[in-house]
Amino acid sequence: WAVLSMGVLTASGGGYSSSEAVAEAMLGAYQSYDAKTLLALLPAEYLETYYEEEVTDEEEYLEDLQDVLDDFAHLMEELEGSCSFEVTGKEELSKKQLKALNDSLEDYLEEEIEQAEDVTVEVTFSYTYKKEACEMVSAETFTTFSYGGDWYLDPNSIPRGPYFFLGY
Repeated sequence: WAVLSMGVLTASGGGYSSSEAVAEAMLGAYQSYDAKTLLALLPAEYLETYYEEEVTDEEEYLEDLQDVLDDFAHLMEELEGSCSFEVTGKEELSKKQLKALNDSLEDYLEEEIEQAEDVTVEVTFSYTYKKEACEMVSAETFTTFSYGGDWYLDPNSIPRGPYFFLGY
């Protein structure tokens, strides 16, 4: 597994110093199959409201996220695979995209988001298929936003299936 430099995590819902640090932490969570790191990519205010609105709790949400990571781990094991990730770019969201992001999070956050970026990541997936070594490269994009002075991952950007990094 590739080693990524990760942003400093202050606590669950603690935030990161940049959009790239958010992307690297999210990718690191996939490499280490760590649902707690995924959860920490979301603002504490979002999580509190999410638990109330969705009638769930942190333990249940962690289990759901861990199930996704376990499916990814199973896929890696099955295909004798490995992934490496590299942040290759970032782009500020357009006004229309920023409005859509605010609309999707308005029930969970008290203040509007004023700055957001899409972070592009190149994914190299190496695996064995019918005893042949194969490699696939894809580009994936994650939306990050600044809130209260820290950067976070848009909850809608969390990959929900094991094949996400394979371009599916």
